[in-house]
Amino acid sequence: MSDVSSELVSARHARLAAEILAHDRAYYVLSAPAITDLEYDQLYRELQQLESAHPELITPESPTQRVGGAPAEGFARVEHQRPMLSLEKVEASESPSSAEEPDRERRVQLQDENTLAALSAWYAQIGKALGRDAVPLIMEPKVDGVSLSVHYRRGKLTLGVTRGDGRFGDDITANLRTLRSIPLQLATSNPPEWIEIRGEAYMTLADFGVMNAALVAAGEKAAPNPRNATSGTLKLLDPRVVAQRPIRAVFYAVGASEGIRFESHSEMLRQYQAWGLPVQGCWWACGGMDELLGIYRTAVVAGYDEDQDLRRQLPYEIDGVVIKDAGARIALTPDLSSRMTVTGRPLDPPAPLTLIMHKPLDVVCSHKEAGRSVYELLPMRWRARMPSLSTIGRLDKDTSGLLLITDDGDFLHRV
Repeated sequence: MSDVSSELVSARHARLAAEILAHDRAYYVLSAPAITDLEYDQLYRELQQLESAHPELITPESPTQRVGGAPAEGFARVEHQRPMLSLEKVEASESPSSAEEPDRERRVQLQDENTLAALSAWYAQIGKALGRDAVPLIMEPKVDGVSLSVHYRRGKLTLGVTRGDGRFGDDITANLRTLRSIPLQLATSNPPEWIEIRGEAYMTLADFGVMNAALVAAGEKAAPNPRNATSGTLKLLDPRVVAQRPIRAVFYAVGASEGIRFESHSEMLRQYQAWGLPVQGCWWACGGMDELLGIYRTAVVAGYDEDQDLRRQLPYEIDGVVIKDAGARIALTPDLSSRMTVTGRPLDPPAPLTLIMHKPLDVVCSHKEAGRSVYELLPMRWRARMPSLSTIGRLDKDTSGLLLITDDGDFLHRV
């Protein structure tokens, strides 16, 4: 590579890294994302590809070498006993393209079926790593909320921490104590000496709607979506205000622990329920990949009927489904929220995958022309919650134009 080409690649790498870090701060620290998930994923993927082709550019400070986010100012910082890392994603296939298959519903179904091939490859990795032909799996919805960790010592809630940057989080114990869904004491006379329980804080769609209506009536700004409302609330320094917001929690993983061991994910969930901790209302234990794919097609995507799929059956937003090795001895393995790593050792199974399902086209502001916003329809990772795809709404406060998304999701009209 010539010196000029090398300088161009290095400059592009520096710009990408700086842009991603800025978006990380906007999303995780300020709870004010400036771009869509799709746009962020495109930037991150480009950086990964650039570093794969030019490994000499990788530094410890690169966004690809960290988990993401930083603790908000105003709370004490707490180091996680085990890092709270992100889930590995199964990237949605973009084949066939719209040119190859013009019918949107048929195209989405074919793309999703192609995506499942990556899931089957992951399953094959698990079998090889564990030396087994069949591996039991767990599939559960991925709540679109805010990751958190609660610590119980001898059964009493002693600490509540946000994910933060994955290694250090915010001590929000005072805020989490106001959530009625989180017990202050486990319902048992024989609690473990100490356990760190991981889960998600969220708002139901109904609660979010009521809260937003109250905010608007009081002359305040409405929150853009349940996740941002939850994140922003948990960053508040006054627990009395937090107590007035309809935040709930659900738990699905364990971090570090002392005095207890779970033989399987199912056992862990049952124990959480017995202790009075909320867990997912629906999840599936599958004997292997064939059974899981059958459940996925019938119960998750409902035969690709968007009015009947899993998103329509749950009271909260989800942004995918998580698939885990059901037989992992959880207390003896690395954190089950870690990145997928196949080591070949039976007690180090691959971590869960997040299967990001296709969603209809969504509206994003791409750029401005003559002071007016120009909008595009782009395929997003997950559909926005709307009464239907026929939606007229004022999408940009800086413009007076109204936008219409038609039923087939393929056209955008300015009214």
